[in-house]
Amino acid sequence: MAKRSELEKCHPAPTPLTRLVDKEECPKDDSLQHKKMMEDLYPYRTVLGKMLYACHSRPELRLATSQWARVGINPGVEHHNMIKRGVRYLMGTKTMGAIYGRFKSENNDPYVLCDANHGSGSISGIIGFCGGAAYAARSWKQKNINLYSFGSEQVALCDAVKLAIWTKEVAIDMGLPPRGPIRVYDDSQALIKAATTDVSSTKTRHLRNRMAWVKDMIKEGRVELIFVGTKDNVADALTKPLPRESFKILRDQMLGITEVTCRAENMRTDRENTLAYMEGATHGEDDEDKPDCKVAMLLRAATQIEDDNNDDRE
Repeated sequence: MAKRSELEKCHPAPTPLTRLVDKEECPKDDSLQHKKMMEDLYPYRTVLGKMLYACHSRPELRLATSQWARVGINPGVEHHNMIKRGVRYLMGTKTMGAIYGRFKSENNDPYVLCDANHGSGSISGIIGFCGGAAYAARSWKQKNINLYSFGSEQVALCDAVKLAIWTKEVAIDMGLPPRGPIRVYDDSQALIKAATTDVSSTKTRHLRNRMAWVKDMIKEGRVELIFVGTKDNVADALTKPLPRESFKILRDQMLGITEVTCRAENMRTDRENTLAYMEGATHGEDDEDKPDCKVAMLLRAATQIEDDNNDDRE
């Protein structure tokens, strides 16, 4: 790509994209002669194809490639400069790639994150994680225009649940069934409430079919919705261009260079959840008779035994 772009000795770019593509910048002349002339000026579609292939191991490029592909038929000079920035970004990070298995956890089940950027053309972003890095990622412009950001989030959530269901079926076929429902993370508390309850409003009625299907998947125990803060939502990097520092943090989580924040903070094991409940519970005589407290005490004793065994081995 660098050779075709004549950027073999270029200065690297910190991010692949600084703004979204504007189709109004496409040349007014869409004749075959003009398109051939522009292709001779710069092999835009050839470089784009190579970028799309690189996305298999570089999921952070999904937003950029989806934007560049929107003008693949008749790109202009501005679009040439935009995709050249992507080449410069790859030149500066050519040794990077997805790393699996760096971070160990008791719960290695796959999980999915989703987000949406509301606007005149809302952009959805979903990304699936397994083994500490992304195994699937997608970024695309929604076909329908929603009046509220809530609607854009619903469309993204529905597609994220589809990915989660597909992931679970593949894992079962491989003989590695997940231990529970696939967790889907979203940064909209209102959306999670609407999907897990029977609450309805004027903002959700026009998307009732999507929400009805999502609710069915939750009731069947196939997926579970969990809230994640916007700063910790890795899918945010697939919905809009981010500043270099924010992009770098989320990119490193996608590639498995650093641990995914929502995984470290929110995906606690059942044992940790029960012990956390025990820490916050009152310790009266009546509390000891509660089933939850009894389970917590048993788990605490089991933890102590494990710690003693580890000390003996050392």
